[in-house]
Amino acid sequence: MAIEVRMPKLGMTMTEGKIVRWMKKEGEFAAAGEALYTVENAKVNIDVEAPEEGTLIKISAEEGETVPVGQVVAYLGSAGEKIRADQPADSQTAESEALPEPESLCGEEEEKNIVRATPAARALAKKQGIDMKLITGSGIDGRIKRVDVQQYGQKGVEQTACRDVCQAACEVEPAYVDMVPSSIRAAGAQRMAASFTQVPHFYLSTQVDVSKLQQLLRQARGRAGEGTVRPTFTDVLAWFTARVIKEHPLVNSQWIKGGKIRQFTNVNFGIAADTPEGLVVPVIRNADSIGFSQITAERSRLVHAARNQSLTAEDLSDGTFTLSNLGMFDIDVFQGILNAPQAALLTVGAVNSVLKKEGGRIVEQPIMKLCLSCDHRVLDGAAGARFLKRLKAVMEEPMKLLDQNLF
Repeated sequence: MAIEVRMPKLGMTMTEGKIVRWMKKEGEFAAAGEALYTVENAKVNIDVEAPEEGTLIKISAEEGETVPVGQVVAYLGSAGEKIRADQPADSQTAESEALPEPESLCGEEEEKNIVRATPAARALAKKQGIDMKLITGSGIDGRIKRVDVQQYGQKGVEQTACRDVCQAACEVEPAYVDMVPSSIRAAGAQRMAASFTQVPHFYLSTQVDVSKLQQLLRQARGRAGEGTVRPTFTDVLAWFTARVIKEHPLVNSQWIKGGKIRQFTNVNFGIAADTPEGLVVPVIRNADSIGFSQITAERSRLVHAARNQSLTAEDLSDGTFTLSNLGMFDIDVFQGILNAPQAALLTVGAVNSVLKKEGGRIVEQPIMKLCLSCDHRVLDGAAGARFLKRLKAVMEEPMKLLDQNLF
């Protein structure tokens, strides 16, 4: 008898998962423990392994489909095996995806009347009163997916509107498009809404002369050997900021249950990264104690993994402070929402040139604006200001902080 492969629960709060891709096709053999498919949950993409060895005889959930935890997504069995008619039904899917209509006959006639569709497609078709026999499915073996029902329904609305207006078939441009956010974007939206409404924010801003930091970056790039990662301005900011944070432990803290403040001994430095699926914050661990080249290599690895959707849960966990840099988008200054439960977040804007009088002549000075978001339960204005003042002083005179670990 075929083995049911169900959507696993990959986190304490996970209720559903999105099938990103299948590593195996129907008819292919999978060894026990071999990656079978990839699931996207609230934070990362995770490969799910085959529970036992066998041939993938049927895929019940398409790539891109979101299904609840516990629902059957595939069947494993022997080569050539078919799903039996008396195979136990999925407890979370009332209808079989290949349930024949009541008036279906036997043999070839029964096969013709079978409507293959996902549960979501059936529910939407029933709600909109659409006869599913009229829809051409785009899924495996012609299975009807929810998007097929949506497109069929939209086409019917467009045709009706055209008949009413011009008495002829015509294409109608929809006024808007409703988008379903990715799991990562949806989870981020929930976290940011909770943080902004439940945490008392305040913001402190300053501007920094970064001419000496730019010189250090040029030196670091000049010393980087062939085949090594090219340092970025974010790497320099991370190295200096992590060490100043160490001097101001309240900045490296969290407000926890019971009305307590938890101060961390190590700085696990999060760097906000933009991805097609939404914002993620991978973490450079112990950024206050590792060398500059290590920060550069780890930042490069994490950003690459974020853009390729291959971050692990460990890459995203245990952050104590976050840096968000939008300077590459020509943003001068912005106020960030705290990455709760962290007590502080630093935002960085673009470097702009301003004119300054120096020694009787006018010179250009590269200026960058910083904004510190603070949780007022942990940091008051003076504590946040002392940290920002120290960070500004170190960035403008970096030799005060340089040691053998840098470059």
